[in-house]
Amino acid sequence: MRVKLLSSSLAALGVAALAPLAQAASGPASGPASAPASGAAASVTEAPVPAFYRWTDALPEKPGVILRREALEAAWLPQNAQRAFRILYTSTDGIGGTERVPVSGYVMIPAGTPPKGGWPVVIWAHGTTGVADVCAPSYRGLGKRDLAYMNGWLGRGFLVVATDYQGLGTAGAHPYLLYRPEAYSLLDSARAVLSDATFGATRWCSSASRRGRGRVSPRHGCIRNTRPISR
Repeated sequence: MRVKLLSSSLAALGVAALAPLAQAASGPASGPASAPASGAAASVTEAPVPAFYRWTDALPEKPGVILRREALEAAWLPQNAQRAFRILYTSTDGIGGTERVPVSGYVMIPAGTPPKGGWPVVIWAHGTTGVADVCAPSYRGLGKRDLAYMNGWLGRGFLVVATDYQGLGTAGAHPYLLYRPEAYSLLDSARAVLSDATFGATRWCSSASRRGRGRVSPRHGCIRNTRPISR
C-alpha cells in the first residue's frame, strides 16, 4: 500500500512540475490556442520542379528516345562546355522491368569541331544527391568534384551525357541504391544521345562516382539483359 501511495505521489509531483513547462510551450493561458505553424506542411511537402520534368503523353515503346530538350544555361556549367541541354528521354522501369518511364538528365558538348565520325561520349553516373525531385543534378547543378571531372572530359573532346536516374526529377519514387533502375537510366541516356544525330555523338564509354560504379557492372545483371547500344 505504501508503495502505491508513494508512486501516486511521485506521479502527481511529476505532473505538477511539468505543468508550467507545458503552459510556457503552449503560450499564455489567456491567449488563444496555438495553431500549427503555417510552414509545417511545407516542410514535408516536396518543392515542385519545372514543367519540363513532367510528361503526361503516351511514351514511345522504344527506350532511349528523346522526348524533349531545352538549352541549359546555368552559372554552374563547366567552362569547357560549349553548349548544354537538359533532356527528357524514355527508359525502362527498373522496378517492373517492362514498362517505359520518362527520365531526365543533361548533355554537355565540348568546344570545337566534332572529330570524324562524331564526338566520343562519356556516360556519367552521379553519386548521392538526395531523393527529392529538386535534387536532380540537371536541376540543382553539380558540386566541385563533378564539375572538375566534366571539365576534364570536355577539354579532351568528350561529349558528356548524365542521367538524373529514374524518379529523380521525374514522377514516381526514386529507387535509391537499386542497381537495375539506375543501370537502365544510364544505358538509355547513351541510347538517347547516340540516336539523335543533332548531338553529333558516336562511340561511348562509361564513368562513375563511387555510388555509380555498380550501375554499369555486368556482375549485377543489369547490362547483359539489355539490347546492345548502337547509334
